[in-house]
Amino acid sequence: MKPLRIAVFGGTFDPVHFGHLRSIQEVQDRMRFDKVFIIPNRRPPHKSDRHPAPFNHRLSMLRLALGRNAVIQVSDIEGRRGGPSFTVETLRQLQASRVGARLFLILGVDSFAEIGTWKRFREVLDDCDIVVMERPGRKERKGASWIPLEVRRLYGYDAAKGVYRNKANKTLALVRVTPFDVSASAVRQAVKEGRSIRFLTPPAVERYIQEHRLYR
Repeated sequence: MKPLRIAVFGGTFDPVHFGHLRSIQEVQDRMRFDKVFIIPNRRPPHKSDRHPAPFNHRLSMLRLALGRNAVIQVSDIEGRRGGPSFTVETLRQLQASRVGARLFLILGVDSFAEIGTWKRFREVLDDCDIVVMERPGRKERKGASWIPLEVRRLYGYDAAKGVYRNKANKTLALVRVTPFDVSASAVRQAVKEGRSIRFLTPPAVERYIQEHRLYR
């Protein structure tokens, strides 16, 4: 039997919005993973200058946004572990609980550009396949220009498969997704200013923000 293909999509999700949801659905439509785990950070190490909404609120909003989805699900793995949310530790924990599964890490192109600053980033590259999302029209990237230099030298191009591959036989691929001009910071700012966030995030999330008076 083929190993399970499990994808991980992490972030602060403060709050989750339609840009997150549509992008991950388009990646799933193309890649056909057996399972996708959306994982909110407990303590994002790269955003120490800002305090996000409490973890339980961000987790609840994600669960409301996804509803009962058999494939794309929310995981509280980083909340249960505590401490700073390092991707390498999350991947190792997932692999230990799902021996034999093939792990994929889904990243936005901006997050991928900073991967060289991550804790033990080379181990991340050797532990999973990487899927990088880019929105067409945002920037014109030619050839391998979307791959950070510290990462590019670790991969060779597999022309037959149309992906890059490293010595651990892990792949690196670029997937283009529909542009959706919304950000979590824009949603927070709209709430702070008393403007509507309708059609930026699911109605259930909008209601949750209002009921719990988040971002005011």
